Amino acid sequence: MSISGILSSLCRAHGVSGYEGDITGVFGKLAAPYCGGMYSDEMGNSFYKSKYNRGRKTVMIEAHSDKIGLMVSHITESGFVLFAPVGGIDRKILPAARVVILGKEKMTGVIASVPPHLRKKQSFKLEDLCIDTGLSKKQLEGKIDIGDTIEFLTEYTPLDGDTVASSALDDRAGLAALIRALELVGDGSKYDVILTSSVQEEVGCRGARAAANAVKPDIYICIDVTHGTTPDASSDTFEVGGGPAIGVGPNMTPNVTSCLIDTAKETEIKYQLEVMGGSSGTNAWEVQLANRGTATGLVSIPLRYMHTPYEVLSLSDIEDTAKLLAEFLKRGLL
Repeated sequence: MSISGILSSLCRAHGVSGYEGDITGVFGKLAAPYCGGMYSDEMGNSFYKSKYNRGRKTVMIEAHSDKIGLMVSHITESGFVLFAPVGGIDRKILPAARVVILGKEKMTGVIASVPPHLRKKQSFKLEDLCIDTGLSKKQLEGKIDIGDTIEFLTEYTPLDGDTVASSALDDRAGLAALIRALELVGDGSKYDVILTSSVQEEVGCRGARAAANAVKPDIYICIDVTHGTTPDASSDTFEVGGGPAIGVGPNMTPNVTSCLIDTAKETEIKYQLEVMGGSSGTNAWEVQLANRGTATGLVSIPLRYMHTPYEVLSLSDIEDTAKLLAEFLKRGLL
């Protein structure tokens, strides 16, 4: 299956933080041809062993499966659905967004706010918003309830060139890179490989630390996204289509970082460098502390409009990330 085919399947799956069952199942089916076994833990992290593992050093390559979303907090007498955020939601992008409420029945709706013509002030708070399904409270009974999760209702959309737009590219792009990397490496890895689909990254990088404590890897590579360059962005962004960004800083182990950079250089894979003076803001921050400390690397895919209904990235950056991972595993330099 092509990168686009893998990614579109992953993006269509549900999976707000803490409720990742659907995306875990989809990822498992896509990874199955390249894996010899699968297991999971109590948090919902899932682990996939390469079918060619031979008892060497263990490398855990990981991406998070969860995405930001909302949760039903109240249904008014008029039938409007109030909600709470799950993960880092920017309230400015919510008005007029189409959503799906994942209750006993899937209910579509629109996030509504007072029109600017009627609004006394232009600013608003998250609690000023609500979801309009078009139904009354009585009509919603038995269909949705308090605690049901809510996701953006979007479509995976190819753009010009090799760019695509969708919600949840953070971090379904990382999951796609894991699958493609295992396909590329075949039986050529010098390490035992554990693909890990982690949970609850968007609410505090919770799942990956538990995953690392379970796997106890010798080496860990985190695959996530980073901010892509846009006209109004700061200089601390990365070119979409310019290759993956290799993290450099105290959150990463120097010899792992050097090995990733050398591999990219020697195999002529496009890459960029992302300097991080402290926390990377990724699962690498937690996994580095797992067990007695874990040798850690970070590779990030440039992404525009993070945490919005339509994020944008380049498929070539996912492919280059997968190639970098595959070559890293084949070389076995650590």
